[in-house]
Amino acid sequence: MADFAPIKARQRVFLTGTPIVNRPVELFPLISSLDPAAFGDFFPFAKRYCGARHNGFGWDFSGASNLDELQDKLRSRIMIRRLKADVLKDLPRKRRQIIEMPAATVGAARAVEAEARAWVDRQSTLARLRAEAELAKAEDGNAAYEAAVAKLTAATKVAFDEMSKARHAVALAKVHAEAERVFRRYHDSHNVIGPTETTGVPCYIPSADRIQLPKRAAFHSAAGYYSTWGHEITHSTGIKKRLDRDMGGRFGSEAYALEELVVELGAAMLCAAVGVQTEVRKNHACYVAGWLKTIREEKRSIFAVCAAAQQAADFVLGAAIELESEDELAAIAA
Repeated sequence: MADFAPIKARQRVFLTGTPIVNRPVELFPLISSLDPAAFGDFFPFAKRYCGARHNGFGWDFSGASNLDELQDKLRSRIMIRRLKADVLKDLPRKRRQIIEMPAATVGAARAVEAEARAWVDRQSTLARLRAEAELAKAEDGNAAYEAAVAKLTAATKVAFDEMSKARHAVALAKVHAEAERVFRRYHDSHNVIGPTETTGVPCYIPSADRIQLPKRAAFHSAAGYYSTWGHEITHSTGIKKRLDRDMGGRFGSEAYALEELVVELGAAMLCAAVGVQTEVRKNHACYVAGWLKTIREEKRSIFAVCAAAQQAADFVLGAAIELESEDELAAIAA
């Protein structure tokens, strides 16, 4: 991989949502970048805080030592830690919602039936083994009881694994139904027309605020249909009355290439959120040259593009959440 020049910046901030350090040695790349004056030399750091020892073949830095001292030093210079209890009051409440979806396809129906059978088999097997363990406990001799408990423990793990596989299959089977629900919600919430059928290429028409897609049968897979729909939906977020991106560029222009890059990334984020596997489109190769040219000329542009892409994906997903809230209020009022 080619080396890239670092971005010039007067300040740096590294963020993590979870504890990242298993060993002090794993922390060094971050803190040496943030505070090279205090942590610029690896070997003294490793000897002091990584329990460094020579094992006869080389140095082992996988240990830990003087951790209280290291924590004090980090907190006094570069590290700020906020606990979950400190930030929860600033966050919105978690939303938990059960959404009933029809098993609209043969595959989905079979997956649901398989999960139900797995659950019945699991309960039956575990009930039988529990009874055997209780019977062995009532009889004299620990060996029989210990063997029955071991058998029950092993069967519990097997049952858990089997249920996990069955539920995973159900989750995969409902992915396209979830994409349909979220995308339809977005259309309804923002009055986006479509998707209407076309014999031509998929597109979003800003002047009509309409998405056009070929028939589903024209796509090689359901994933191809929904990922294309997600792409055109992401385009629709950019018009003036929504997120107001620059959508006026002609094909081949820098503005056109940037909009396509925003949409490609935003659609990937959107499809990832609903579980749809994105597919490579034939026109991707046409855009790559334009993207590379823009990013090489202005290295910071990728950050603006990623921010715009995330904003677009959140805009679509937010519409679904808002409508769900309205549905909940209507149900309560009824």
